[in-house]
Amino acid sequence: MTFTDAFKNEIIVLDTDSRYTYVGRLEDGSDGLVRQIDAAVYNADQAMVPLDQYLDECAVHGHAVSRRQVLVHTDKIVSGSLLSDIIKPGADIDLPLT
Repeated sequence: MTFTDAFKNEIIVLDTDSRYTYVGRLEDGSDGLVRQIDAAVYNADQAMVPLDQYLDECAVHGHAVSRRQVLVHTDKIVSGSLLSDIIKPGADIDLPLT
């Protein structure tokens, strides 16, 4: 199973090796690109809040869509996760012990 198969149609956070982080619905991926629709782009150089706070707010209130779609080069992606997996600092969570 590929990354795009696992998260297709889900709202995901794509962390990149640049100042940009993308939040949006994963549509598909091919030819070294991942496409998100209804996306928001966080630019660390222009941000008014830290990334962690931005993602916390997106997880609680939803992300403010600023792009109909974005294409992100897969070689720039450092990590990807479901927006619903964002855990607010200090939240009481039960993680399984391994």
